[in-house]
Amino acid sequence: MTWAIQTLVNSETLSARRLGLLALGLGGCVSGSSAEPPAPSTAAVRWIAERAPDESVARDADPERALEAPLEAGAPCLDELPPGTVARLSCDGAAILVAGAVVFHPMRRVAPPEERSNLAAVAEVMRDHSEILLVQIEVFTGDDPGREPDSVRRAFRHTQQRADALFRQLWLRERISAERLEPVGRGYGASSPKGFTARFRVVQRRAEVDPAAQSQP
Repeated sequence: MTWAIQTLVNSETLSARRLGLLALGLGGCVSGSSAEPPAPSTAAVRWIAERAPDESVARDADPERALEAPLEAGAPCLDELPPGTVARLSCDGAAILVAGAVVFHPMRRVAPPEERSNLAAVAEVMRDHSEILLVQIEVFTGDDPGREPDSVRRAFRHTQQRADALFRQLWLRERISAERLEPVGRGYGASSPKGFTARFRVVQRRAEVDPAAQSQP
């Protein structure tokens, strides 16, 4: 019996899960057949665990955990919007990511349909995350104004006007508290695409206090 188990353990095709189940059935093989197989012996479990090729196999060989193996850690968080998602909080919580355009001409009283829909998704993220206290609405232009002071000032003015328009849309139309929004025109951004783009940067969040830590002296 020991030789047969050794052969199975040395086989590269034997999965960690099957090795754990083998440990569960070992007690029945050693003790003889019965209607209900008894719990595996301590020696049998130790024998399997010591020969496990990695920690996951040793974990599954534990009779108390073999039938309820915990889920492995998922893939690392990526700042990508899955299909059908318009806006969500970034992995580090430092920004609200949005798919599509949000900037519109400041002379318009109401944002165009696409921009309005995207801003509504941003507002929904802020409603879902009440711990976010302040979001800076940063608007950039990718059109290089050069070094002429008037052109640089004009770029700042145009981006500020568009940031103010986004602020009004989120405040008046989406009912997000004005205290949670700060419009900022950044002027020319060397890495920005042509035209105007916006970024929703989380600059202040409510601190999360662990109740268990508070109870400690």
